[in-house]
Amino acid sequence: MTLSPLNKTQSDQLLEAIMGVVPSPSAELIYHKSGGNPFYLEEILRELERQQKIYWNGKEWVFADNLEVIIPSSIEETIKRKLKFLEPEIKRYLEIAAVFGQEFEAETIARAGKRNVGQILDAIDELRRLGFIKESMPDIFFFSEDIVRQIVYKNILKSDLMQYHKAVGEMIEIIYRDVIANYLEQLATHFTIANDSLKALHYSKKAALKAKDNYAHTIAVKFFENALKYEDDIEEIFKIKFSLAEIYFLTGDYKKAKQQLNICLKINPNSHKVCEKLGNVYENMGDYKNSLKCYQTGLKMTQG
Repeated sequence: MTLSPLNKTQSDQLLEAIMGVVPSPSAELIYHKSGGNPFYLEEILRELERQQKIYWNGKEWVFADNLEVIIPSSIEETIKRKLKFLEPEIKRYLEIAAVFGQEFEAETIARAGKRNVGQILDAIDELRRLGFIKESMPDIFFFSEDIVRQIVYKNILKSDLMQYHKAVGEMIEIIYRDVIANYLEQLATHFTIANDSLKALHYSKKAALKAKDNYAHTIAVKFFENALKYEDDIEEIFKIKFSLAEIYFLTGDYKKAKQQLNICLKINPNSHKVCEKLGNVYENMGDYKNSLKCYQTGLKMTQG
């Protein structure tokens, strides 16, 4: 007999029965990771207690701030045993799906796996029977629990992982070419893991600039820094460093802003915009002497 997973309300009720009142963000995270599987839910709670992410204070259970769920070994071993029974080709499709994400279409796996959709659907039927994935609507599927996808991904051989990320990245370029701007972060990540330096650089810069324009500063910094790993054009390095300085300035991290701007000056000692930005930094820091000095230096540069 196969038991259906708990829905969010049922999951919350089970959590409350075990733990009492659970903070809403923690309950949401545990439900998302467990997928409503009661066994996974209880094992996650045991692991959180073991890691002292939750503890009993004598009156109630206390949950750590910014709770993160680390995969319990009991769940990982259960999933790994199930993976051993998969045929190699079916396992390959499952691994490609894990690389793509929590939800995927049959066509995306077919494209990345260089197979026809019919072959993929046959494999998906088996994966559904074994409880790895479920169908949300015709030809659109999702991993039964996010923790399952994480375990599948974690156990992919490194050589296969690089190939899968490259294949998924190339598939996204083809299928979603008309809306490619929506996939810049994913493409940068896929081609970085695939060790495709040219595409990793290209999409990292695009993802960073898009994030910067949307004031998603943390994401922008992440992808600018990733781009620097591959960029060897000194003028492009200057642009990236200056963009990083602008972000650090906006977020109030003046120390890092100064560091990036000083690197920019080493690349181009005659850049008036760097001097002007340094003046802004010093001014916001309350160092008006150095601020004035930078402004004057920049002004002289513009006057020749």
